[in-house]
Amino acid sequence: MWSFAGIVFELATGDLMFAPSSVQGYSDDEAHLAQMMELLGKMPRKIATGGSRWKSFFDRYGDLKRIRRFEVMPARPAFG
Repeated sequence: MWSFAGIVFELATGDLMFAPSSVQGYSDDEAHLAQMMELLGKMPRKIATGGSRWKSFFDRYGDLKRIRRFEVMPARPAFG
């Protein structure tokens, strides 16, 4: 469902929902993951370590290997 919503957003607006920004010293993939985790919170360990390339980005606890400090946005109510 989340993937579908992301695709609909991108098709409707022409913008990427999580456009990776150039961060010195980090790949676009690492910056992209950090951006998503800033907005949505820490990725569940099972998801973070479930992909074929997970060892490139995550440690065994599901934390990003190279980007340790980022600010998680406070939760806001969905409506109202």
